[in-house]
Amino acid sequence: MKRNLSLLFTLIFASAMMSLFLSSTATAKILFEDNFKNAERSKNNWVFAVGDWKVQGGKLTQGAVVDRTMAYLSDAAWTEEFDAKETALTQYIFEVTVKKLRGDNGALIFWRIRDDMKEQIGRECGGGFNSSFCLGAAGAKGRLGDIGKGRIKIWWDLGREAKTSVLVRDINGLARDRKGTDSKHKLAKNKEHRIRIENDAILLKMFFDDELVWEGKEINGANKGGRIALGTHATAVEFSDFVITDLKGQGVQPGGKITTTWGSLKTR
Repeated sequence: MKRNLSLLFTLIFASAMMSLFLSSTATAKILFEDNFKNAERSKNNWVFAVGDWKVQGGKLTQGAVVDRTMAYLSDAAWTEEFDAKETALTQYIFEVTVKKLRGDNGALIFWRIRDDMKEQIGRECGGGFNSSFCLGAAGAKGRLGDIGKGRIKIWWDLGREAKTSVLVRDINGLARDRKGTDSKHKLAKNKEHRIRIENDAILLKMFFDDELVWEGKEINGANKGGRIALGTHATAVEFSDFVITDLKGQGVQPGGKITTTWGSLKTR
């Protein structure tokens, strides 16, 4: 009898601990994900603006070793509610796995884009890191081309000249490195690295392979919301397992593998 009671209490305790664990870890809401296993779906999720982009075998690859390339989330993926003032998406986590294939630089991770990225008057399009990243006279497509007021965006330059990484702020076509954000983190060739950005209305946090690289207060003049994009500079790069979750919890398993068993999943 005592043995049975002991077993019963053990089971009750284990059940209670499991419920507590699930309630604390299942709070993340997956807002969007793309594992690049469905090429047609991924082509609908992204606008391949500049570069040689291909979706194959669960990978999004930019294969051209050319100056700055970009693929940004389409209107279908970045829904209208994410742009609307009343419902703007300003607090989220996004993660992506990045593998450098060849080249002398690294990957570019953009966010808070509210810039139509047309040619800058008096500045060469894509002419070095002191000028705005832009897409030529045609500019961006869809809503992103209509809301380009303020011409502001930020990006994490991962592996500049294969030596360092730094956060870049671009306001009105003039890009400047954010002081104090440079680090020795860089992309090793043919090795996967997990990149994580925590975007809050007040704080930013940037992680490289689960290591906190930098955190700081909101960049003066930068948007609180805006589109997310992936890119490269003079480097061929492979991206995989892209996911956006809210800031309430963890939306991916350890090791960077997406789990669709937590929260709600927006399938596109």
